[in-house]
Amino acid sequence: TTLFRSSILINRAYNEGKHANQAAANSFMKPAVDEAQKAAEIYLAADELNALYQMPLTGEKALVRDIFIVGCCTCQRVSDYSQLKRENFTTTARGAKVVKLRQTKTKSYVTIPILDDKLTAIMEKYDYNLPQLPANFDVILNRYMKEICKELAESVPSLSEELPTILTMKERAKEARGDVKFTRDEAGRVIKPRYELVTSHTARRTGITHLYLTGKFDIYQMMHVSGHKEAKTFREYIKLSGDEMAEQIAEKMGNDNLF
Repeated sequence: TTLFRSSILINRAYNEGKHANQAAANSFMKPAVDEAQKAAEIYLAADELNALYQMPLTGEKALVRDIFIVGCCTCQRVSDYSQLKRENFTTTARGAKVVKLRQTKTKSYVTIPILDDKLTAIMEKYDYNLPQLPANFDVILNRYMKEICKELAESVPSLSEELPTILTMKERAKEARGDVKFTRDEAGRVIKPRYELVTSHTARRTGITHLYLTGKFDIYQMMHVSGHKEAKTFREYIKLSGDEMAEQIAEKMGNDNLF
């Protein structure tokens, strides 16, 4: 059990860019995890993302929101999207505006086309140099984004929709001490509103899912943007519900019959 938990922690830390020791991550076999035992992973829909972008914020919350949206627009990990500077922005020989960077986790070079004006507007706001951030910025972002999205949920109700998930180790400890009580469904699964599920990695999932939703790019092109090497890993970032997938299929069919 201890080895199982250690392998999960080491691989999760590697996947989130918190360490770059690929040998350590590969030394553990990735255990198959039942979907019911995985934390819920979400993406922000277009209306939620636009409302977040337009939300009047100041100070640290405004900075956190802006950097989170930079992550959505670039499909990168927080270790990369929070460190962008002027030198990362350039154009190709044919004049396409792009972001070029070397990913912290994989050391791979990626060239990301600028596909949304929000990215340019935010970088111009900071004169193309995001402020120097503390080493634990991902922790700060996680806390603030939950607070921001909770406030935003008052005008964007979809952020309050509840989903089954699992507790973090800290939450389990608090519950065991009786410090907090979590709502559970009939199956005993913890229920949380979507705004509590937003993390630094939600930005990467959001960007990748929206790339997919355009229907304009093949998987090779999308993996080029995200920097993924394995299609299986890439597909795990596309976070569509069963209803969304069914609606997408129905829309493509139009009035045609299957048979």
